[in-house]
Amino acid sequence: MTLNYTPSREEVLIRSIIDAKFAYHKKSKNRKASPPVVAMYRDYGAGGDHISRILAKKLGVNVYDKEILDSIAKAANVDASLMKELDDKVRKDKSAWVRGLFTTNTAYPASYRHHLVNVILGIAQTGGIIMGRAAHIILSDRKAFRVRVIGNEKCCAERIVEREAMSFESAQVKVASINQERIEFLREMFGVRLNENPSDFDLIINTDRFDNIDVSAEIILMAMVSMGFELPEQSDE
Repeated sequence: MTLNYTPSREEVLIRSIIDAKFAYHKKSKNRKASPPVVAMYRDYGAGGDHISRILAKKLGVNVYDKEILDSIAKAANVDASLMKELDDKVRKDKSAWVRGLFTTNTAYPASYRHHLVNVILGIAQTGGIIMGRAAHIILSDRKAFRVRVIGNEKCCAERIVEREAMSFESAQVKVASINQERIEFLREMFGVRLNENPSDFDLIINTDRFDNIDVSAEIILMAMVSMGFELPEQSDE
């Protein structure tokens, strides 16, 4: 005689949970970890470029800076050499000129913003260190480590003096000007005020506090690990 056994709803639920966990762990085991993405906003002269190169080597990814503009120029069918004049900033005396670069039906800055977002999202698929260009805003709902590198204006100017062989006064003017342009870029393109919401970043690091700027990169890596980012095994090579 054959007995027909009908499991209870509780048994079905338990079996479903077990099967789901088994499938998840099997998928996780076979799935290759995606390369990490870092969105870095930096004060000019704070050492962000130096830090990005260290991170790129440790994480096994590329740094994307001017390459972002090249991609936007290609997507918008704009001369790349002209597009490079727009470098993470929007000067008032350049706005009309930049608008003229875009011949699409969508008005600037909407057209530029559209292409910028697409380029940033594309980079996020393959991993990398993304420098500026509001990447920390664009990737706010994606798995990306958003870091801001800051420095006192005087300290940043001193670094620029050493790097670019200019007077301290000129360096101060340059630091203040570029930082302001980057702030205006965020406000004009995305309506974001830089210092209004510090939680836009996962970590804010002041490089003035460290004698060796390489330490800043190590702090960022440790913070990434604590947030669950997987670092490649060869990251110490």
